[in-house]
Amino acid sequence: MRQPRRLSRTRHRDGFIARWAWLAVGLGLVAGFTVFPPSVQGKDHYASTLGVLKAVPPMKAPEFTLPDSEGNQVALKDFRGSVVFLNLWASWCPACRAEMPSMERLYQKFKDYGFTILAVNLKENPSTVRAFMEQFRLTFPALLDRRGKVASLYGLWSIPMTVLIDPDGNIVGRAIGGRNWSSQDGCRYIGSLLAHSKLAKAEVEC
Repeated sequence: MRQPRRLSRTRHRDGFIARWAWLAVGLGLVAGFTVFPPSVQGKDHYASTLGVLKAVPPMKAPEFTLPDSEGNQVALKDFRGSVVFLNLWASWCPACRAEMPSMERLYQKFKDYGFTILAVNLKENPSTVRAFMEQFRLTFPALLDRRGKVASLYGLWSIPMTVLIDPDGNIVGRAIGGRNWSSQDGCRYIGSLLAHSKLAKAEVEC
């Protein structure tokens, strides 16, 4: 009598594992992102080192319009032709605070070559956002997502989250969690994305 019970438990366990395995595969397919094999070269190599997931194939970035901390309306479509570094964050998030200075360094290096950062703050008031930007001396645009509109459009489930959008308005990569964006790999990865932009007029050393 005991042997069938053990067999039943084994089948239950294996079925549970199988269901979770298929769920993981399904989520990967729905998300449309993939990790890189160790042998990748060029920009894929830099993305892999950074932990950026590649969109396969590239997918159209959902359009949105949000106010900045001064009340001006800013639309994603206004930056068509540029590489957009879309970052979702909050001032209370330690990882967000840690990566922001490296984002500013990256912005200063590439802002004149068809690159912009849109830092979308989640559900905080304008004064909090302005104080944060001033404290860290950040000069890239900070937008206010007071109702979580952009968070919903882009499937946010953890912050910080960064979405890389190419000059044609397609999502080419996504990164969850903070990282050093101004590292050599970060610099070269953004440089490789800009290489296809008509606005890239000069090479920037990393």
